[in-house]
Amino acid sequence: MEFTSTKRSFGLIETLVACAILIILVGGLLILNITINNSVTFTRERAEAYYLAQEAVETMRQIRETNAIDSNPATAWNTFVCDTQSQLVSPNFSQSYGVGTCQTLPARFFLTANNSGENISVGTQSFNRKISFAASGIDPAVGDQNTTNANSLQIIVNVNWTMNGRPENIQLREVLTNWKQAL
Repeated sequence: MEFTSTKRSFGLIETLVACAILIILVGGLLILNITINNSVTFTRERAEAYYLAQEAVETMRQIRETNAIDSNPATAWNTFVCDTQSQLVSPNFSQSYGVGTCQTLPARFFLTANNSGENISVGTQSFNRKISFAASGIDPAVGDQNTTNANSLQIIVNVNWTMNGRPENIQLREVLTNWKQAL
């Protein structure tokens, strides 16, 4: 009587094919994980850059509002800048600024001339924020007759950072007006 084995085992080829399939699946999942992590990091950094830009716009609004109610003849609605002599002045369209303080009014924020902007660190990421100004571009023939370039101003905030060796940038534009002119 001859005994034959009915047990079947994996051969070398089947084992190698199974290992190759497993390696391809694990590699694909690893690449997917890296891609998702990079996307999450980019989204977080982009949101932080937007918040920094929005913070600069809100600072400009706060300066404008404070100037409107401070009863100081040296401040007009658009006196956003403290120059090198601690004088309060209107912004120059060809200059970039960073948020700072002024010796004239040390308890308040103003802009200080700085063409390289201001560097802000959030966690391990460094951002560079530049604030600049331009004419509002509002056409009084189309919009409000009282809103002209003399009583409106466009704020441009650029926030730059580097992610994985690539430069990234977000820009926020806002028009501020002298809302108190009619009062």
